[in-house]
Amino acid sequence: MKFITEEYLRKEFQKNHFDIFEIKADERLTPGGRQYLLDKKIQIMSEVEKKFSKAIDTPPIEEKIEEKKVSKKILYKLKFIEVFYSTLVIEIIEKNIKLAQRILEICKEISELRKKYEFGSLTEKVEKNLDYKRIDSEIPEIYIHSKIGVELYKLKALLYDIFILKEMIFDEENTNKALISEIETIETHVEEIIQELLGG
Repeated sequence: MKFITEEYLRKEFQKNHFDIFEIKADERLTPGGRQYLLDKKIQIMSEVEKKFSKAIDTPPIEEKIEEKKVSKKILYKLKFIEVFYSTLVIEIIEKNIKLAQRILEICKEISELRKKYEFGSLTEKVEKNLDYKRIDSEIPEIYIHSKIGVELYKLKALLYDIFILKEMIFDEENTNKALISEIETIETHVEEIIQELLGG
């Protein structure tokens, strides 16, 4: 058994200042040695305590989880479309309740899509492949003065907003296939309503 005295500790401390003093299994502090460490506010630690302390301080090896990237631009564009076109429902609900209901369903689809995207549940990649011809078909001028003219042009504006959103997604480093796929489903629903209003 080795006894650690105050004199020994003083010499060690002069050589190299320390904040923690480790006591090995075969060592004991003399009362003077213990008092010296207490006066210097040096922590006394046994080998067992040191091992336990290391086990706590060492963080466990964690699996690398791929961070789900959410573009603020895309997220805010989705929110804009959701809110802006909900106002169209309010505008037309008394005039055309059936159409208002259809547009409300689209707004709900966009809302659900936005939530999925925001919480990172849409992650597949895709190659860019956009069909500009579908979006650029014009609404005949005769509808400007019709009862459904405002609705037709606002729905057309919604298609353009959806198209801008798709371009934004394709501009991202990793294009999100699942997000594009769901947006194109909504785009198809909007186009169907436009065709119905045009009598097609």
